[in-house]
Amino acid sequence: MENNILEKEIINDTEIRLANRSKVLYIIPLLSLIFPIVSIEGLVPWAVAIYFCYKGIGSINKYERPVKRCIGYLILSGVIVALYNVLVYFVSNYLVKLLM
Repeated sequence: MENNILEKEIINDTEIRLANRSKVLYIIPLLSLIFPIVSIEGLVPWAVAIYFCYKGIGSINKYERPVKRCIGYLILSGVIVALYNVLVYFVSNYLVKLLM
């Protein structure tokens, strides 16, 4: 029984390396949680950031080389939150001008 365990560890050496490497990659999806902190308060930026954080963590577990996908999800999250902030800025300025 011990020989089978040792053989499985040798055969699954690439899986062990991928597991060790992927622990560092969990930082990239968590960076998307910075965007709602620095943006306008609201539920939409938090929902976008949590969704793309979830997608990034899922891609780490699913793909062999997840760095491109994680960075892509990080950039996409930042762009969506930035567009939301710009939209809220223009709408709020328009409403203030209507009320004055």
